[in-house]
Amino acid sequence: MSVTVPMDELYREFITTNAKNPRAMDELRRILTCDNDFPVNVSPKELLPIDALEIRLDLIRKVEDKWCKNFTALTKRPASEYKPFSDHQIAALMFMEFRTLEEMAYLDSYKNGSMFRFANLQAITCTLKIFVTKSMSQEEIGSAQAARPAVDRGFNNAAEALSVSSGDEEEMRKKTTKLDTTGKAKRNDYYKDKRRMLDQHQCIVTGMSNPAICHIIPYCANATEGLRELWGKCIDVTGTLGLVPPKDVSRLQTMFSSERGISDRHWNMISLCPTLHDWWGRGYFGLQYLGTKTPPVGDRKAPITLQVQLRWLMWRHRSFGEGPKGMIERTVDGMRAAFPELENPERPRYCGDHSVADGRPFIAHPTARGFSVKDGDVFEVSIEERHMEKMILAFELQWALIKLIAMAGGAETLDDADFKPDFLDGDWDLPGAKPSSLIVPLFDFWHNHERGEPS
Repeated sequence: MSVTVPMDELYREFITTNAKNPRAMDELRRILTCDNDFPVNVSPKELLPIDALEIRLDLIRKVEDKWCKNFTALTKRPASEYKPFSDHQIAALMFMEFRTLEEMAYLDSYKNGSMFRFANLQAITCTLKIFVTKSMSQEEIGSAQAARPAVDRGFNNAAEALSVSSGDEEEMRKKTTKLDTTGKAKRNDYYKDKRRMLDQHQCIVTGMSNPAICHIIPYCANATEGLRELWGKCIDVTGTLGLVPPKDVSRLQTMFSSERGISDRHWNMISLCPTLHDWWGRGYFGLQYLGTKTPPVGDRKAPITLQVQLRWLMWRHRSFGEGPKGMIERTVDGMRAAFPELENPERPRYCGDHSVADGRPFIAHPTARGFSVKDGDVFEVSIEERHMEKMILAFELQWALIKLIAMAGGAETLDDADFKPDFLDGDWDLPGAKPSSLIVPLFDFWHNHERGEPS
């Protein structure tokens, strides 16, 4: 067991060791005299759903057994083509609402609609693949990281960025999504500059200047007509599996798949330093929405401050930049072996903490703010009140998906995944569970339900 050394003892040892080192003394003096704006740290909740872990894993095994037994009937494929659930599918079942998981395990597939969940479970890997896709050209990537001052767009400060009249013809022209010769939506500098100004030209985590502008939900997800349609189906998948509230699905589809480039807006952007921008797309950390610091006041243009908690997600045994070796076992011992933090969930974890398997140091000591970034630190993002709900939904969809990617072993596990879901037809249905094949079973279910018989 490690012993905590008292601070005064550490201080005396540092002074003694570095008394003749001017640089060390300068740094110590800077730390002691600098007015550091340390972030609030809210004790982070356990990421993995470990309550009743053994029961949950037992239900997952039952669901997988049902998939195996009904594979040929559902897919119209020979038994020789059967595939067990992937780590991404296991992750989706782990984070699924407990009652829904019980229904999939125990209830009749036709009567409770779990055949649709089996179909959507096959589509979850495609959903995650699009979420982390990096199908942008090098020119677009460079554009995303360019740090052109927002004053070039006429914004002198954050207040001006929030106060532009939506009726101004020139501003409306800047806001309009444009397409290139291939029909792909072009990146919109207007909204990038607006976000940059709202974040005061700083990374919201480190405070570093000249940040990259990062989309919460990737721009690529709806940049082309094909991906736009596909992403709309993926959002529906998240609702059917209970990863996001079903009531939010229609709104999310409007926000992210109703037209090309629809989400290239400042409410779907945050400012991150280049390292965090890269790690954001790798699934190494996520931002969990906590609430608003400033309550809505009824003024649609009033700035609202959202609070988000940084969660370090590189917590499955694997080498940095690589996927894990082997698949997640469906046992408590196997789960604990894959996720060491289950043994010690109270241990504070820093981004890049060397106690994380093969973790490399996070660039976590920026001179801009002078503190290390800790799992659970809370940061702030500004947005107009009229766009507040959209930004909250964007953060919540991101959080629902990034957890699955992290549990499965990071974005690297999706490198070789196919956009086309296994075993589904062009309508994203299992051939043996098409709606037309359910008419009689559903009629029986409704008839029994009306008579008050158990379903």
